[in-house]
Amino acid sequence: MNRSCRVNPSSQSKRVEQAGRPRRENAAERARRVGAICDRLERCHPDAECSLDFESPFQLLVATILSAQCTDKRVNMVTGELFRRWPSPATPWPSRSRNWPRQAGSAWSS
Repeated sequence: MNRSCRVNPSSQSKRVEQAGRPRRENAAERARRVGAICDRLERCHPDAECSLDFESPFQLLVATILSAQCTDKRVNMVTGELFRRWPSPATPWPSRSRNWPRQAGSAWSS
């Protein structure tokens, strides 16, 4: 492993404690911390690619949740039809329908 990819506890952001509780970071501090995390990930994994098929952050979220239950290959087989029928969170989802997973193509079948 690249030495610059190892986590050094002393280099992690230090929060000032008040009354025994860590101080919440403000938006600027959070942005700096997120930037540092992204930089480290890019440096440690320069060729990383997502194997899930998606066209929006919403679709990536749904595909990621499904990928915890089955393989990415199976998720990609299912999400094509799923996202065709329900492409965004604004599209009404069939929350009361008992057979909507079958309509969308269940990730857990076969």
